[in-house]
Amino acid sequence: MRNLAATFKRVPYYRSSRNSLGLTNEFNALMGLLKFTTSIFKSKTQPHKYFSTALSGFQEKVHSQPKTGVQAPLVLDREYLSLAFYQFQKLGEDELVHLRQRLLKDLEKFEVVGRIYLATEGINAQFSCPVDRLEEVEKYFNSTEPNTSLKFPLPFAPTIEFNFSTFHKKAFKKLNVKIRKEIVSSDIPEGEYDPSNQPTYLSAEEWHSRLTELKTSGKTPLLFDVRNQYEHAIGHFEGAILPDVDTFKEGMNQLIKDTKGQENKEIFMYCTGGIRCSKAGAILKSKGFADVKMLKGGITAYGNFIRSAKEASDKEDLPDKPKSFTSLFKGKNFTFDKKLGEPITDEIISHCFQCGGPTDHYTNCRNILCHVLFLQCASCAARFNRTCGSQQCLDSPVFSKQENLDRKPTFNVHATRVRPQRCKSLLEACQSD
Repeated sequence: MRNLAATFKRVPYYRSSRNSLGLTNEFNALMGLLKFTTSIFKSKTQPHKYFSTALSGFQEKVHSQPKTGVQAPLVLDREYLSLAFYQFQKLGEDELVHLRQRLLKDLEKFEVVGRIYLATEGINAQFSCPVDRLEEVEKYFNSTEPNTSLKFPLPFAPTIEFNFSTFHKKAFKKLNVKIRKEIVSSDIPEGEYDPSNQPTYLSAEEWHSRLTELKTSGKTPLLFDVRNQYEHAIGHFEGAILPDVDTFKEGMNQLIKDTKGQENKEIFMYCTGGIRCSKAGAILKSKGFADVKMLKGGITAYGNFIRSAKEASDKEDLPDKPKSFTSLFKGKNFTFDKKLGEPITDEIISHCFQCGGPTDHYTNCRNILCHVLFLQCASCAARFNRTCGSQQCLDSPVFSKQENLDRKPTFNVHATRVRPQRCKSLLEACQSD
């Protein structure tokens, strides 16, 4: 009986959404169930007593969704959900070290992996959480019960709202909690603006309705993309002002220049998940801008809204219904994890840096000492062995995990790594081709 129970626990109900052969979760689950059934018949137990239990367990695993107060989006990797949250709240410097230690210790028990930044202005978190631990993680951050052993040790609760990604997988290898000067760097001294002077938050539905209304009436909104050039290169809202910047510090300075003299106009801004707009909006409001609006939850929330709206539209059986629900965002939402992007629509608006063909796939050069970030199509990835194509990188060895940990710093600075056109060796490789 113990061997049978151990066998049942090893049934691979689900793995990733598709394996290298393109097989789906359900196919893998059925194969796992078949193996399990075969193992029963090979054993000396009576199989009919356990088959119905196995089948019900299979159905529960394949069809279940996390039962929480938040409706989670479609899960492509059933084992983990990707989500984020941030909160601007004044913290004492003496609290940060203690808070960091608590988060590392507590979240490890929930098997959470991700990246959390702490600063005297608040917290910024992006992480992946096992599906079956989501409810516990929500309670941890939002519990108001004083006697809970696993409870977030600061009074943010119950104001924290999780922002679920549009695409799910285990997006981080481990949990990192870092103390920083700011949770999002703006280069604007804290005394020059009031963080509590927040912009108006529009839900994804309100955002879509307002921009659609302006578009229909022929008006052009002052719409700012508060992200970097390599982010909006693969996806952005139609008609948005796209800054040619590499960091939020540069972007904030550019935003102040672009909005000069527009203090009395309606201003719209968006970013990946909302944190940069919360800070940028507070800065503009503190400078006297009267009507600043931001997309609550950022592109991530808008992507979930678009998917839900399309599904609802497809289900409606109305004779005069529109053929499709049109997204105002085109392309992919860049993410700062190993996914490097989540599709919002099917449009591909960017090009391979090496051959010029259409692609929205970002990658880092396989040579970890180069590590330049660039767009690469599948054909060029195979041709250049997932490198930038320079001879130096083509000749570089594939490092082991330990060598990766012991490696030297990259020879490309940040400004070069995020702008491949500044990478001499990559340009030479493309020109010699």
